[in-house]
Amino acid sequence: MKSGVSFRPSRREALPLSRSDRIAELSPPGGTSRAPKRYRAAIIGLGQIGNQFDDDPKRSVVWTHAGAYECVPEVELIAGADPDTNRLDRFLDRRNVRGGYQDYRQMLRDEAIDLLSVCSPTELHFSMVLDGARAGVKAIFCEKPLASTVEQGVAMVEACRSVGVVLAVNHTRRWESIYLEAKRLLNDGVIGRIESIAGCYPGKVFTMGTHLFDLMRYFGGEVESVSGREISPAESEPNVCGHLQFQAGAHGAILCGRDRANHIFELDLLGSRGRLRLSGDGTQLEIFRFEESPRYSRHRELVNTPFDSGGCMKENRLIEAVNDLVGCMNTGGTPACSGEDGLAALEIACALLESARTGSQLVHLRPNRKNEERTQWLTSPRSAS
Repeated sequence: MKSGVSFRPSRREALPLSRSDRIAELSPPGGTSRAPKRYRAAIIGLGQIGNQFDDDPKRSVVWTHAGAYECVPEVELIAGADPDTNRLDRFLDRRNVRGGYQDYRQMLRDEAIDLLSVCSPTELHFSMVLDGARAGVKAIFCEKPLASTVEQGVAMVEACRSVGVVLAVNHTRRWESIYLEAKRLLNDGVIGRIESIAGCYPGKVFTMGTHLFDLMRYFGGEVESVSGREISPAESEPNVCGHLQFQAGAHGAILCGRDRANHIFELDLLGSRGRLRLSGDGTQLEIFRFEESPRYSRHRELVNTPFDSGGCMKENRLIEAVNDLVGCMNTGGTPACSGEDGLAALEIACALLESARTGSQLVHLRPNRKNEERTQWLTSPRSAS
């Protein structure tokens, strides 16, 4: 192995020499090491969101944890772990890193990690986040949904809090400027008091639904109760539509497709003074205001209000998320989507599914609910996406 490269395969099993030679070729001439970065990052799970989405030629911005870490100057990506050797090979071939492991626990023992991404299948999040917190990392960036059960999610949040580990959950739209602008407009009272929120997602209540539930709570506040209906048989993950009752008084309607490949993600908020609509999966923001009707006396109608959303198009939201975590490690504070936020979205999803499977009965949410019977949902292994 050439000078300037530190590479430690898991279980002390040497990987093929040709690959380590390829890694060495990524080092600067003469074996000169790169200037040290402030925070050292590592990734558990090197599938789609961990590493591979960036290979899609149609995705014009950074879509992976690995790609985001490479773009933030304060972070150095030092290692990755995945039991699948093909995924590990692709990661090592693409990223200029020095450590590859099949056993993530070995990586936690061998590497001095500050920032840990957990991009594994959902049923593994619980043990991996707890192991990361025990290993002494400063921050954990966990994929959604946070956990398989609310009980596990509560334990993860409490474990990280108890040892001072920053925990963020990758509901990526929390770092996207168009949704931040929508939140600012709502706070400024542009549409008045929020009366209802309608949201639409393409299917898979935990993979995609939690993104929607997180934003509905972000805009409408805490959810008091839900009722749900399962609209199609689930092979590995159900599709659920339903109704939310917010503590502040607004109502929420959730629409769901049956085919995840038919991508749709929209939000429509109706207020006492107008309407705010987000469509095109975060590419279009429209504002409507109630004005005197030209057709009916003593009535008002919605009129589209010109709004320039040109500066609110899709951008590198994962890079913004990593920058947010760096800021939290530097000066303290809470990330834009914290462990508590991820837990709240998970609880809404679990409650909707419980309602759907009990005849659409009303299910009341309680803070930090730990009822394992009503929060268990995982029926078969899944991959993070």
